[in-house]
Amino acid sequence: GFAGEAGPVVALASFPGSGNTWAREMLEAATGVLTGSSMQETPQLQARFRGSGHASGWVVAVKTHCAGGRAMSDELCQGGQFRGWYERAVLLVRDPAAALRAEFNRQASTHLPCLFMS
Repeated sequence: GFAGEAGPVVALASFPGSGNTWAREMLEAATGVLTGSSMQETPQLQARFRGSGHASGWVVAVKTHCAGGRAMSDELCQGGQFRGWYERAVLLVRDPAAALRAEFNRQASTHLPCLFMS
């Protein structure tokens, strides 16, 4: 469930395809506290993560793909600039080639068969 009391707002920041969904599953399993998202998520992810749509200290971490130079569909980014709302951050880093393949496969999965293995 949600945290017993509100804590700091922690960003779970990554480039798409870097393992944010997997990290959220591990955080929820390890802590028993939900993870949130500052982004509009698919109905499948909303069902999987009951904290979706919550971007506050009541969740253990908040998913974001906000980049300093460009917003990537993140509601807490305005005009590509982060609004400085998070108090702490966990940065997920993955090999760029693997992250790009994973994101390509995710975006293409509804239209094309997977072309690359990540």
